[in-house]
Amino acid sequence: MVRGWIIGNSSGLFFGIFSCIALIVFIFTMRAFDHKVKFRFIYGATALLIAMFGTIIYSTSGYIVVTVLSYILPFLAIGILFLYMYMYAARYNIDSVSRCYKRRCFYADAERHSKNKMAIISMDLNDLKYINDNFGHKAGDIALLTFAEVCRSVKPSKFILYRTGGDEFMMLGIKATKDEAETLIHDIRMKLQETPYTCSFGINMYNPSDDFDDVVVKADQAMYEDKRMYKEMKIKSNPSKDEEYDESLRMFTSNISFLD
Repeated sequence: MVRGWIIGNSSGLFFGIFSCIALIVFIFTMRAFDHKVKFRFIYGATALLIAMFGTIIYSTSGYIVVTVLSYILPFLAIGILFLYMYMYAARYNIDSVSRCYKRRCFYADAERHSKNKMAIISMDLNDLKYINDNFGHKAGDIALLTFAEVCRSVKPSKFILYRTGGDEFMMLGIKATKDEAETLIHDIRMKLQETPYTCSFGINMYNPSDDFDDVVVKADQAMYEDKRMYKEMKIKSNPSKDEEYDESLRMFTSNISFLD
């Protein structure tokens, strides 16, 4: 019966082909975004259900239903394919910890907007190594994500946030002024006071006639100078401040559950 359906009926053939396409795309989507072994049985179960569904539909409802489905399934398969492509691109471009765009996006966006003036903000989350070493890497991940959420909560839409590596973040302010960048840094510092974390910042302005890499280097240099002053201030601080800092980190980390 199934052999006759596939060979003798073009609608049945289309139904079978696009059922397989939809299934294949679904499986690859599941594999890309869910690596847990306990869910892998879904792949086989889905294949079995689709095979049973196709056979039952044709044997009980006949030509009309299969013909209708042969028109619906191509659009379903294409829709799932585009969803898979979107999700794959998102995973490729988004940092899984901070949920920021990755380093490659920073340079791609800079190239795309190279004919515009831009504010470049270099940022380095202070004490991330200390947090990782003393409180664990989950605490470090919480610090990274919290900092990113703080930035997202205060930044205007013209500023794009990236995690460029480790404890380093960058922002591109498309058509932004230096005053706007300085205001944003002030707002981030104020918002960070609600957390145990601090950050070092550096700003430089890009004009279309500039070499972008040189502008980034100067923004980094300004950030390193800010970090140097932070470290000097920390050395001069009262030892009791370190104990308060550790306690605030411990309490903040224990009360955060968004990475579970």
